[in-house]
Amino acid sequence: MAAGEVGRGLAAIYERVTQLCLEAPNCTALVLWGFTDRYSWIPTFLPGRGEALPLDEDFKRKPAYRKLSKALKKAAPAPGPSATP
Repeated sequence: MAAGEVGRGLAAIYERVTQLCLEAPNCTALVLWGFTDRYSWIPTFLPGRGEALPLDEDFKRKPAYRKLSKALKKAAPAPGPSATP
């Protein structure tokens, strides 16, 4: 599988898992094992792998970041009036 295909596949997984968590009343958190590929331990043990986090080694946004962000923004409540007296 090509790197672009893997990235798109992972992005779809990030989006769907985020949607499922937001829809489930008992899901209170999303936990990632990091946020950038720069510090991933996976390539040490599985050469050629380890690009599953939302930001690349240069902290640039990847498709996973965009899909995660999209799902969170879609679920965010609309801004309401301020609560100042």
